[in-house]
Amino acid sequence: MVSKAVQSYLDNGRIPWSPGYKQYKLEQLEKTLQSNDLLEVFRAGKKLPLGYGYGVDERMVEYPWLFSRMNSHDERLLDAGSVLNYPYLIEKTVLKDKDVVLMTLEPESTMMKRSRLSYMFCDLRANPFQSEVFDTVVSLSTVEHIGMDNTLVYSDRDRYKERDDASYLIAVNEMVRVLKTSGKLFLSVPFGRKEFHGWLQQFDGEMIAQLCSEVHGASLIEASYYRYDNKGWQLADAESCKDCEYFDTHTNQRVQEDRAAAARAVACLVFQKNEKVTE
Repeated sequence: MVSKAVQSYLDNGRIPWSPGYKQYKLEQLEKTLQSNDLLEVFRAGKKLPLGYGYGVDERMVEYPWLFSRMNSHDERLLDAGSVLNYPYLIEKTVLKDKDVVLMTLEPESTMMKRSRLSYMFCDLRANPFQSEVFDTVVSLSTVEHIGMDNTLVYSDRDRYKERDDASYLIAVNEMVRVLKTSGKLFLSVPFGRKEFHGWLQQFDGEMIAQLCSEVHGASLIEASYYRYDNKGWQLADAESCKDCEYFDTHTNQRVQEDRAAAARAVACLVFQKNEKVTE
């Protein structure tokens, strides 16, 4: 049964961030993550169903991409950016038996109590953990905010009002440092034209290449690209995404014809640590 909030969102033209949007997005994500068939589509890199995720932001591809690739064997996981800080995600079987650390800049409104779950609040460029601690590090749509003006959305501290376009590399190398040898880093960023929006920057092909060349002690082992248009999200490649523009709802209140909610393309990358990185 469709809730009143979701029905209102649907009846009013599926306008992103309007009343009912967040509930609709949550329901669609839960359905996707409960579908073994859809997760297999993501795992195998197959074409998504027509209209998949129409009107919904990039979490519609980032989460199933991630969950289709994680395993339940590795025990320690660092969520660098706290993107897993939702009950419907953290209670997934693949995460239930892990020691999970949610690391982000400031305390959040939602903080769950669960055994083997902890929170840490710090700058990702100054990771306090020793080297070789985690089996897995996850950082979805996070590094594009590092070195940007985080006072617009995430913090009220003036020291996080920055414009340091390359300091995200420090954070990524810290993520690799705390990984165990052979551990994996799952990373995603908005992709397309190189754009600066104050509170985030969008990556282009050159920035992805720079990221891959300047990450120390780890190798890129997989790259998946997803693109959004008026038919929803679809598997793509870097070339077909290179002209995509980011829709910044904080500065542009006009409803987009394609109903884009944020990124129109994302790069989803997997790095594997291949040597010990010293402190």
